[in-house]
Amino acid sequence: MKLKQLFIILFLTGIITTTINATELLPDAYTTSHSDSSGIKKIKKTKWYIQAGILSANAKESYLDKLGDLFPYTQIKVPMESITGFKVGLYLDVPLYKKISFSPGLNYVQKGTTINNSYYGWTSYIDINHYRMNYIEMPLNFTYNLHKNKGIIGGLGIVFSYGIGGKTNETINNTDSVVNYNSSIIFDGKETYNSDGNVHYKAFEISGNLFLGYKFSSHYILKAEFNQGLTNLFVNGEYYTNGTFKTSYFALNFCYGL
Repeated sequence: MKLKQLFIILFLTGIITTTINATELLPDAYTTSHSDSSGIKKIKKTKWYIQAGILSANAKESYLDKLGDLFPYTQIKVPMESITGFKVGLYLDVPLYKKISFSPGLNYVQKGTTINNSYYGWTSYIDINHYRMNYIEMPLNFTYNLHKNKGIIGGLGIVFSYGIGGKTNETINNTDSVVNYNSSIIFDGKETYNSDGNVHYKAFEISGNLFLGYKFSSHYILKAEFNQGLTNLFVNGEYYTNGTFKTSYFALNFCYGL
C-alpha cells in the first residue's frame, strides 16, 4: 500500500473518531428521552452498529463518438452487467431530534462491473472484462426511525470514498483462440488508459445514498441500500476525450447493535 493511500485511510479514520468523540459533547436537547414505568427520565444514548452485506455492483460508462467527419457526435453507452461484491464496516447512530439520528460510518466495499463487448454474427467475437474495485467509504447518513426500538427505518446521505486498488480480468474468445488478460486498477489520477497496461482512475469518489430497513429490536437491523456514484472516475486523455465512468450498487446489509 502506498504512503498516500495509507495517509488517506488514517485521515478518514480520524474524521470518524472526531465525530464519535464530539457526540459526547451534545447537550440533552439534541438527544431523545423517555420515561420508564417508574417515571425516571432516561436519555437515549448513541449506539454502535457493525454491519456486513452482499451487494450487486454495476457502473455506467459512456463516451462521445461519430461515424465520420460529416456526422455529429453521438453518445455511446457501453453495455455493462452487474457483479456480486460485499461490504463490511461499522457505523454510529447519534440521536439528534425526536425520531431523527445522524449515522456516520466507515466501510470496506468491493464494487465493480462487467463490460460485455461480445459480437455474434458470421463469426463470434466474445470480449468480457470483469472489473473489481476496492474502496474505503465514509457514509454520512441521516436516519428516520418510525418507532423507538422496533419498526421501519429509512434515510439518505452522502458518501465519500477512496479507491485503494483493484483488478481486471479480460477474456477474448474468437473463432481461432481464447486469450486472457489480467491488469491492475490503480487509483492515482493518471490518464485512464496509458502504456503501462493498467487501468487508472481518480481516487476520490462522492456518491448519494438511500436506504430502507426494518429494526427487529435495538440489536438487529436489516437494510436495503442504493448507492449512486456522482464522480466521473475517468481521467480523460487521448483515448477518451469525453468519457464518463460512474459506479453504483444495491446492497442488503445485516446490522448488529453493540
